[in-house]
Amino acid sequence: MKKLITLILLTAITTSSVFAQKNAVKLHLESLFLGAANIGYERNIGDKITAGVNVGIFIPREIPFYSPAEDTAANYVDTDNLKNNFKGLMITPEFRFYPKGNGKGFYLGGYLKYSSYKLATFQTSTYALSDDEYNSLDPNAEYYNDVNHTTKEIDITSNIDYKLKQFGGGLQLGVQWLIADRFVIDWGFIGFGYNVFKASGELTIEGDIPIEYPKYAKDAENEINKGLADLPGSPKATVVGKDNSLKASVPFATPGLRSFLSIGLKF
Repeated sequence: MKKLITLILLTAITTSSVFAQKNAVKLHLESLFLGAANIGYERNIGDKITAGVNVGIFIPREIPFYSPAEDTAANYVDTDNLKNNFKGLMITPEFRFYPKGNGKGFYLGGYLKYSSYKLATFQTSTYALSDDEYNSLDPNAEYYNDVNHTTKEIDITSNIDYKLKQFGGGLQLGVQWLIADRFVIDWGFIGFGYNVFKASGELTIEGDIPIEYPKYAKDAENEINKGLADLPGSPKATVVGKDNSLKASVPFATPGLRSFLSIGLKF
């Protein structure tokens, strides 16, 4: 009986050890410097093949340098009122081939990537109403008493929401060290990929002020495209004026490099 119990225990321990070595959880160190928490999970699905996924979240925060200089914002009522909030999400599934097996040593991998970033801003500035806009003002509206009827100006709060979405994929070369069969160091030293992006922005004004958004669309489109003219591929922006907003979108694609360093546990 003792021999049977001993055999069962040894089998259980061995089996547990085998299964334990199939999973790894990692923390990407490079993302911490960018203000993001990026966690990876990898599982052995064969002797030399693993599958995994990385999920990263940018901690919502303000970008301190996103603010106009005083000399370029003369029409702002209060530059302190310019605020922003940045956040993002990254998801990267991947497969790897380890020639040595057991999820260690050099590897060749393939990955896909989806990411979404958002930057929400608002700022207070002085807006000069056109004659048509001024004549369309509603005397019963809350904003009416805030209008300077001599200069036909009003202080407005502009909300601008920026979005950037990325779809991509590529090949990854790296090396993974397994220390004491438990600790993992994963260095993806070089990856080559291709990414398709869509950048967009939407401007709205708080309140029901009758602003003629469509009349600004073409000028805004021309200004944005001037700034994009020197970029690779010469991406083109499209700006559309709606009844209550001004929307811009810019699709573009670029090759990309990928590199990372992560540490973790295998269990």
